[in-house]
Amino acid sequence: MNAARTYLREIIGLGIDADGLARADAMQAEGLEALEELADFDAAEIKTLCQAVRKPCGTIVDPNDPTRVIQNPGHNIPSICEGRLILACYGASLYQYIGRDIAPMMLSRNRLKELKKHKERKV
Repeated sequence: MNAARTYLREIIGLGIDADGLARADAMQAEGLEALEELADFDAAEIKTLCQAVRKPCGTIVDPNDPTRVIQNPGHNIPSICEGRLILACYGASLYQYIGRDIAPMMLSRNRLKELKKHKERKV
């Protein structure tokens, strides 16, 4: 779980600050708990996951007034992070298909760039 959180924050680009941690935790709460699970998601599912993190349902305690409850504001997930995540899922599914372990170094930013070229040539 920590490897996935670190990967989301550092490689996908959610941020290494407190906001990045909150974004990564929100993605994990939506079902992306381990790095190996990237292989189980496709582009449409990642879009749905990101949308759920951006605009979640429910309410939270107002950070400015603990006696009030407000609509959950969600988290900002930049579109470039969503794109990287889609590429990571594509790469993870390829690695899983050929029987290779899914590790952060296998899905680094440089590898994601190469996977993007591969995916574009494939289509």
